[in-house]
Amino acid sequence: MKKKIFLLILILVLGLSSLAYAQECQTSIVINGQCLDLGEEKIIFKDDRNFIPLRLVCENLACKVDWDQENKRVKISTDALKILMEIDKKQMTVNNIKKDLDVSPFIENDRTYVPVRFVAEALGKVVNWKDEDKTIFIDDKAFQGDPALDEYLDKDTVFKNFTNEPFGASSPRLAYVNSSYSVILNYNGILIVDNKTGKLKGAIDNRALGYNQLQGDDYVKILGAEDFILLKKNSQSTQGYVYNISKNQMKFYENAGSFSFKEGESTSLDEEKEILDKVESLEDFSYSLGKYPQGLVFLEISTKNLGNSKFVIFDKDLNELREFKLSSIN
Repeated sequence: MKKKIFLLILILVLGLSSLAYAQECQTSIVINGQCLDLGEEKIIFKDDRNFIPLRLVCENLACKVDWDQENKRVKISTDALKILMEIDKKQMTVNNIKKDLDVSPFIENDRTYVPVRFVAEALGKVVNWKDEDKTIFIDDKAFQGDPALDEYLDKDTVFKNFTNEPFGASSPRLAYVNSSYSVILNYNGILIVDNKTGKLKGAIDNRALGYNQLQGDDYVKILGAEDFILLKKNSQSTQGYVYNISKNQMKFYENAGSFSFKEGESTSLDEEKEILDKVESLEDFSYSLGKYPQGLVFLEISTKNLGNSKFVIFDKDLNELREFKLSSIN
């Protein structure tokens, strides 16, 4: 009797484990940073490819879909493209140019399934696959900001608030640096400064966005890439606002996992001490350091007058390259 009970428990545990694993490995799709609601539909993994129901292609990739029942043929079209695919045939035509496929569309439970990557790329999209979380990312080739967020990107207004208002309980700090730019985070504004010219590349009114918490369990973190930064709450892994520095555009992403964002590097105590010995500090100040492979950035914050705060840029051997005041960057 005990053996039977043990076997029953073992079967239940293994069954629940398998169910949990299946749920964890459920493939999801993120289109331009927004998680696709599959509803009752599903993604099918077959022949080492992910297939998506044709209806979801039509609804979410800005195209028109026609079904030719007699010839079992799918036509996917936009103003500039016409894509033809046939059920169970490893070939498609894009604007009358034939392309070979390694898989073919199929029908299952009265639904037509097409290979996600081939169709999305034929429509001019960029497709990335993240195996660790079983997610397909489909993005436009060019970053497209949300015009509704432009009001939060006025450099003059943000800079004025940043330098003229009290900085509150926590002083501004370097949130991220790389060889091109430095990001200063304050409760009422974010400044992106060009490390070479000492000029303001961009600014964000993070207080208006509700991303103004500088400490606590849910403080704001900033991650960076070559021409982008991500503003996110500490508790949220990849959700947040993506800002394109050169275009001065921003968009909210439910999942920004298709970007290669990195956290800022931390400095050692020895580096910190050496820098403090090199710089001539104000009487009332706080400071923040940011490190990157080619050097280090020192931000000295004047607690009496933010405009008197200064940047000092160092190379990797901690030789000073340039210095400029915060008041001169705008």
